[in-house]
Amino acid sequence: MSFGRRIGLAIVTVTALALSACGTIPVETPSTVGSAPSASQVSGGQSTGGQSASGVAPTPSADFADRLPGSIKAAGVIKVATDASRAPAESGDGSMIIGFDIDLFNAVAAEFGVTADYTNTKPATIIPGITSGQFDIGVSSLTISADQLKSATMISYFTAGTQWATKKGNPSNISIDTPCGLTIAVQKDTAQVDDLTSRQQVCGNRPIKIKTYDDLDAVAKAVENGTAAAMVADSPSTGYAVQQSGDTLEALGDIYDAVTYGYALPLSETDFASAIADALQQLKADGTYEQILTKWGVQAGAVDAFAVNPTT
Repeated sequence: MSFGRRIGLAIVTVTALALSACGTIPVETPSTVGSAPSASQVSGGQSTGGQSASGVAPTPSADFADRLPGSIKAAGVIKVATDASRAPAESGDGSMIIGFDIDLFNAVAAEFGVTADYTNTKPATIIPGITSGQFDIGVSSLTISADQLKSATMISYFTAGTQWATKKGNPSNISIDTPCGLTIAVQKDTAQVDDLTSRQQVCGNRPIKIKTYDDLDAVAKAVENGTAAAMVADSPSTGYAVQQSGDTLEALGDIYDAVTYGYALPLSETDFASAIADALQQLKADGTYEQILTKWGVQAGAVDAFAVNPTT
């Protein structure tokens, strides 16, 4: 259960291209629209990528099929990079990945008549993996920013903000405006690390103790067990962590710093990006887009239109 905004790196070393997982991970696309499943409710099985939210694979139109890049059309598969530590967007237990990002992009792939093949990797390797040709696309709640757009072509599909959480009853009496001197848990390589760092300017000799973790499961657990006074993550992730905590955590303060998530493609793939935006618009028109977001309880992040390289 975790996810947060990740920061694309325009310049990386060759070693940053190494993946955190070998091969691909099977993906479950739930066959009905309902409540979001927890990890414990998901069992083995091969990928059903390419299904819609109703569980029925749509018949692609000739228009969408003809707009696929030649290599993807020949393979019948889109190679997708994702960081499966970002529930409810994408998460997994090592054998399967689930989430609203997964359901939605499976539906997008189905519009083109292909399937999506997901590889679990670290946030900092996604953009480099795309630019090197290792992956066709990044689907991983990536924030669209001016820096990201220097390295990738992006298609908007969702909005989110930053949200804090603390233990039920706020025993540390913490405010998001006054976290100085306290330990705050956050995931590595996310925009929330920058947010906390910027808040240090007003803390003087009582700096925030920023404790970073590889995934947001660990971030939430740090608050639950008292290692940290609060956590900060993207609003869907924080809401999901609170929901999954069983009355142990509660949201703290208001959501702020709204941003737009985007799929990431190589800079040269503007035509394919436009086709993906059109496929998303089709899914919105037939109701699939809202069905998927509602299933995962994140419908507040729905957008009205999908844009290629929107102004940030």
